[in-house]
Parts: sequence; structure tokens; C-alpha cells
Amino acid sequence: MRFISGRGLTIVVLGIVVLTAVPAQLCASQISGVVFVDSNLDNHPDPGEARLEGIAVSDGHQIVTTDSYGRYRLSSDADFIILRLTVPSGYWPTDGRWFVRLKGLRLPSKIVHFPLRSVVQQVPFTFVHVTDIHILRSTAVKVRQFVEEVAAMEPAPVFVVDTGDMVMDSTELGDPRRAAELFGIYNEAMSGLLGPLLPVPGNHDHPGFSNPDFPRGNPSFGTTGYERMVGPAYYSLDYAGHHLVAINGTELDGNGVGYHCAMPPDCLAWLRQDMAAVPANQLVIVFIHQPAAELANLDQLLEILAEHPVRAIFHGHDHAVKQSQVGAYTQYMGGALSGAWWAGPCLDGSPQGHSIVTITRDGVQTTYQALGAMQQVQESAVNE
Repeated sequence: MRFISGRGLTIVVLGIVVLTAVPAQLCASQISGVVFVDSNLDNHPDPGEARLEGIAVSDGHQIVTTDSYGRYRLSSDADFIILRLTVPSGYWPTDGRWFVRLKGLRLPSKIVHFPLRSVVQQVPFTFVHVTDIHILRSTAVKVRQFVEEVAAMEPAPVFVVDTGDMVMDSTELGDPRRAAELFGIYNEAMSGLLGPLLPVPGNHDHPGFSNPDFPRGNPSFGTTGYERMVGPAYYSLDYAGHHLVAINGTELDGNGVGYHCAMPPDCLAWLRQDMAAVPANQLVIVFIHQPAAELANLDQLLEILAEHPVRAIFHGHDHAVKQSQVGAYTQYMGGALSGAWWAGPCLDGSPQGHSIVTITRDGVQTTYQALGAMQQVQESAVNE
């Protein structure tokens, strides 16, 4: 028996050596665990610690919920999955981790526990929306400046959401090593954030999609490559009574080279399951990279959302600060931290920057913050 402890999770792997060939259908891993309140913050479900019922756990395809003892169970015959927890309102993972990558599956069983701690969540709440970073090694210093400015915010934002195009044109790359380098630069630059980071992939965050020389079987290819290097391409969380939904809006073209703006079938099928379990009166906030109106399957998205009060859809993609309508819903485009790909201001003339978003009981308030503006205010105060 082997115990592995990670950020905010405990995995127990029961290793069994199989010496004879086993039919593929018998190689599915049984994944189970408990979702619990980690009172002593040791990441382990101890006697007396409360278990949480009705909490959703997903591998990106199937969604299961915990029973009255906080237990969940699912099976998978994939070689790689990201197990993700829909964190309930009023809680956050003990050490910040709400998903775990499972590689080398097809063992008889894996145990993954999700330890949570109670946190105060209330409306209004404020978060940071950043998008279109398009990081390169030469621009990482600007991204670290953004991280420092967020860390200095008072009060601190409850989380930061990045709605994609994190790296510069990974879709055009033919070398997996270059993709790993770019995402490594991004992860390092963003590592200084003090609160949770909620990432959403943009069209430029799917390595090799537009380059036939990128090996299609390489683990770094496409959406799977993004998930291995950053996190799940789609997921949901609950915060202060709001259901937060992150959607992947980039689909590989049918011929295997190039991409278009649409929710891929796996994301769409998962979203139907996820939203079907959300109470009709629960407030919803959607995060996606592209404007929802550009989705080839927009009609299906609107159908799924139709039964729910959607507070807002936050996105990027067009490097502008803009508010628009899609169906009955308001979209907020968050400018671009990179401006015009680090060559100047955004395409609408807005400066390189990010949005500060406050969700109130009555609506949504957004303020666009130029990169460096906080430092200029501080320097002005010192000079005075």
C-alpha cells in the first residue's frame, strides 16, 4: 500500500501486479474516496470529521455525487483523467486543490479524498478577471507585475479567473518541448497569486492544433496537453450561492488540423449533466474564452442555460473592453493583459490590463484596471 499526499488531497493506491493478460474491459480503474470537512487540516478523513453529502465529483465525462457518508465512486478505463470536485458554497479545499491528475490508470483501485475547510463566503464578493495574456519568456516580467498588483489589492479578491490565451500561439507549434516551455513560463509567472486561480483555455492554448508536424499521440497535444500542463478544460465550482461554470470553446477540426469556435462534444455532454443538477433558482456565472455568440453550437448552450438565472458571462478573445448581449444574458469582455500582443494597447485603445469584478445582490459591477495603474497611484502618493 502506498500513500501519496498532494496539495489538498490524499491518494491511496493499492498496487496489484498482474502477470497475465487481462481483457481491456476488466482494466477499468475503480476510483473512490470521501469529501469531508478537514477539521484538523491534515488532509486525511479522521473519525468525527463531517462528511458532505450530494457533492459532485467528475472525470470530465461522468458526474457522480457523494452519499450520506460523503463517499463517491466511479470507474474509468482511460490512461489519464483529471478528477475534479464541484466545491460547494461555504467551503474551499484545505490546501487549495480542487482537481487531481490521475495517470497510468487501469489499476484495480485508486482512492482520492477531497478535504475541505469552512470559509466565510458572502455577497457582495470581488474577483479579478484577466484574459489574453499570450505569455512569452520576454513578457513574463509583466505578468509577474500583474500578480504583484493583485496581491496588493485590499480587500483581496476571492479568486482570479483567467479566460484564456494564456500563452503565445501554442496551436502553431510543432515541437512539444516548446509547448511545455511556454506553459511552464505561465505557471511560474502566475504562481505568486495568493488566492485561487480559475483557468479557462483559449483557442491558443491547445498545443499543435494547427500544425500537422506536432505528433498527435504526444501527451502535450491539444486539449489533453493543456490539461496536463494547466488544469481541466471545463469544470464547475460553487461560491456564495453562485454556480461558476468554466467552458472550453475550442474544438479540433474534423480533419485533425486546425480548430473552430465550438464546445467540443465531451464538454457539451458534461455541461448538460452539470447544469441539470443545478437548482433552477441558483444564480449562474459562466467563464469562457470566446464570446458565446461566436460558438457554432450557441443554440445548445442557450438551451442548457435557459432554465437558470445567469448573472453574467465573462470572456476575452477580442482584446477589447466591451459589454454585449447574447440571448437574455450579458457578456463582459475583459480587455487583454497583453494589449495588442504586447505591441501596444488593446485593439479598442484600452490599455494593457485586467478587470475587477464585484458581484452584488443587484447585479454586476466591473472596473477595468490598467497594468501599472496601482503602482502609479502609490508613487504619486509618495511624491505628494
